[in-house]
Amino acid sequence: MKKPQTWRELLKKVIDDPREKERLARSLDVNALTLTRWVNRQSTPRPDNLSKLLNALRPQHSALFRELLAAEFRDTTEKLLASEAEPLTISSTFYAQILGELANTDRSQHTWSLCQTILQHALTQFDPYHQGLILAILNCTPPAQDDTVRSLYTPMSLATSPWTATPLQFMFFGMESLAGYVVSSCRASTIEDCQEEQGRRLFRPIEHANSLAAYPIKQFGRVAGCLWSASTQAGFFTPERLMVLKHYADLLALAFTFDAFYEPERIVLGIMPPDAVQYPSSSTFRQRLVQVARAAADREEPLSNSQAEQIALQSLEKEYLLLSPTPRQ
Repeated sequence: MKKPQTWRELLKKVIDDPREKERLARSLDVNALTLTRWVNRQSTPRPDNLSKLLNALRPQHSALFRELLAAEFRDTTEKLLASEAEPLTISSTFYAQILGELANTDRSQHTWSLCQTILQHALTQFDPYHQGLILAILNCTPPAQDDTVRSLYTPMSLATSPWTATPLQFMFFGMESLAGYVVSSCRASTIEDCQEEQGRRLFRPIEHANSLAAYPIKQFGRVAGCLWSASTQAGFFTPERLMVLKHYADLLALAFTFDAFYEPERIVLGIMPPDAVQYPSSSTFRQRLVQVARAAADREEPLSNSQAEQIALQSLEKEYLLLSPTPRQ
């Protein structure tokens, strides 16, 4: 077969597969007809769409596409191509910054402060062109009874468009999710193409997500949760990106106190309900928190913020577990 001579010819070859055409359209958040218009020279993609297209292509096409793209758009893509050639890494300066915060931040604020700093740095590094990425910390929900962790929840998440800035605040995850598998097994895992994964195993779909990855947050063989990420691009989590994601997860282990980590045998996750069921409750979680604090004050048993949050989390977890079927052992 003749080698494509332009990026448009290569794109035509790729989108001759209807499924691949639809996947690319989703990744770029454009109409599938737009891809056809680019191929037929009826329109030219904006630089940001060129960047998204370059990253969304399968590995077997990306190198040639990069070469052909540079030949036609050398001026506008030179900076993009140069930046992509730079290896992803966490600088020693950032490690020093985290150690400095750990040493100098008040104990009551250090978890929130470190997590916010690390997530923001990771989001900027992984998605500098805002092509669509979520980064979230999923913590083990403190056990309400039986000393067993039954779910994970998201105290903090950051994202770029098409998601809101904080898309998963106080959402719960269980064994139906990739995060649940990662925390239960204490092993990293990825889903390279969400569309292909559906139906193959227990899988919780995330709107707009085409690939997922998660690394456990561990300390001394115990686990506090995981660093979870979703991308609009299938195949986004290359080995290089996964290694850097692991390094961020290792840094996050510094943010949590020892009692936030649990032995693997204490983690027996249930099944959490779909996002559509959870959103109404998660959006009013702060109100629930205030109600818990006020009720304790009325009983003249005042609670700290962390105590009130734990009670509110456990209450919500209990409601969700009652909505879901009991998992088979």
